[in-house]
Amino acid sequence: MTTQTQSPIFNLRVGNSEVFVTVNIDATTARRRVSGWCGGYVATTCGGGLPELVVKDDKAFWRVPIVFTVVGKGVVGEIGAVMVDAQTNELIDASEEVASTMRTNASAMYQRLKAEGHTFTVKIVPDGMEANHA
Repeated sequence: MTTQTQSPIFNLRVGNSEVFVTVNIDATTARRRVSGWCGGYVATTCGGGLPELVVKDDKAFWRVPIVFTVVGKGVVGEIGAVMVDAQTNELIDASEEVASTMRTNASAMYQRLKAEGHTFTVKIVPDGMEANHA
């Protein structure tokens, strides 16, 4: 099996050094990757927000915030973030523990909105449910 090499979107110089990092994955692709993971592991009412390019240890990553949304209200707030390798599109910190924390954060936002008198339904993916999005 032959691996096809992807042309970089751009190379980024790190500070004033001679070190360059390569970015193969654009922000939209990273956001879609995270949104798919969210739909399968966090909740269907959560998805990727606006990605931010981060360079750490001579590697480039997209930090994609996870936002909790409500129909008719839109984005309620950020409940966490996931890093995506900007070269490989690999999810870096997308674990069950991270997903569980995000579900807890979404639930807290839901409870706050409910206490303020908002009415809506939220479908939370149960712990341990298998999905094909990761």
